[in-house]
Amino acid sequence: MALSIPSVPVLLVSGPLLFTLTLANAAESPTHAGRFQIVSGEVILSINDNDRREARVDDTLEPGVRVTTGDNSAALLAFPDGQIIWLQSNTSFLVTEYRFIETHKKRSKIVFSLFEGGLRAFSGLIAKRNKAAFSLRTSMAVLGVRGTDFAVVLTKGASTDTKDSLYATVYSGAIAVKTHAGTAFVAAGHTAFVRSWFERPTLIPSEGRPAGVFVELETIPARRAGDSRPSAQTRPAAGTDKTQRPARPERPERLSKSQLRDLPHHLAGTGTHIVVYFP
Repeated sequence: MALSIPSVPVLLVSGPLLFTLTLANAAESPTHAGRFQIVSGEVILSINDNDRREARVDDTLEPGVRVTTGDNSAALLAFPDGQIIWLQSNTSFLVTEYRFIETHKKRSKIVFSLFEGGLRAFSGLIAKRNKAAFSLRTSMAVLGVRGTDFAVVLTKGASTDTKDSLYATVYSGAIAVKTHAGTAFVAAGHTAFVRSWFERPTLIPSEGRPAGVFVELETIPARRAGDSRPSAQTRPAAGTDKTQRPARPERPERLSKSQLRDLPHHLAGTGTHIVVYFP
């Protein structure tokens, strides 16, 4: 039997026009992946608890891949819009959705999920241009931003009598912490406390939060030996022999309050403690 091929109109496009369309489509193409800038200790990538592997510096992170940090471990992720996520030890984190189209802010979107542990977030272009485009989901609350630098920690109850809870503190800007019972707006210098998804968040001054809750997120994680890119700690001073590099510190360095305030959102580094390379 002979095949009947339907007639299809053919559109002939000239070379210059085709080139213009190709450039336009490239500009419209969304980017989805983040990239590991720092991997310290045990950082595992997995999909549905399968295909587990260790993360390495410069690895990309696609939506749907879970990141789990072990004891005394940390990871720093940079995204194409300048968004920075800093994960502390014993944390489980997922990029639920990430879509960045530089020319269309309303079509760009971030949805992160934090299952346990803690993270610090520095807003990039997506959150700065369209505050509604960013959300961080946890089991106790959903957080939105107002262009900011903030940290969130899920704490586990010490016993069966004490429940898990959430603390969210703001270093600059503001965030919205929403539960089923209501929403609290948290400004810089304050902390939100959430006991349950069914209870309204309460505000406490940052000095009133439990000691040590955010200590890891206010500490620079050290690079692992063998990382391909030097941190500022390993760069030789001007005029010195580049083959003689100072030893890496064995322990992470603590940032002062003034350094935290000066931490650039788009670079996430103070110049003397850490350097972040964007993809």
